[in-house]
Amino acid sequence: MTTTARAPIEVYEDGEARIVKVGPMGPYGNNAYIVRDTSAHAGLLIDMPLEEAPLLAAITAEGGVQTIVASHWHLDHWATYDAVRAATGAPVLVGDAEINIPEERIDGRLREGEPGGARPRPEAARSDGRPGRDHHHSGPDRGVRGW
Repeated sequence: MTTTARAPIEVYEDGEARIVKVGPMGPYGNNAYIVRDTSAHAGLLIDMPLEEAPLLAAITAEGGVQTIVASHWHLDHWATYDAVRAATGAPVLVGDAEINIPEERIDGRLREGEPGGARPRPEAARSDGRPGRDHHHSGPDRGVRGW
């Protein structure tokens, strides 16, 4: 594990997949994840928690991202939206059930069951990287299920 601009960085690699965990960041200890297809040179960012500098540094170090997924509307998951959008120009996607993020900040929706869409995963990790579900990750406004 390394630290970039005061946030821990963990890297997981498996074949052509590379996952970079940035965090914990901010007062709630949230993580962001950069998921990269190394053969396609394509990256996806999951969540934009507080602490702009380490997140932008990690995105730059990974060669940028082409898509952003906001897992749900809570501010601790999209606090650096403006900075990340300005730095990457990447479209922001949310789950089809998301009702709290203003529509003008959404570029597309992920629909469960469609290719590339969100799929429920009850064993999904919490936003702080520990197993199980966060207390604030339940209910009808959860957005992208399974993250």
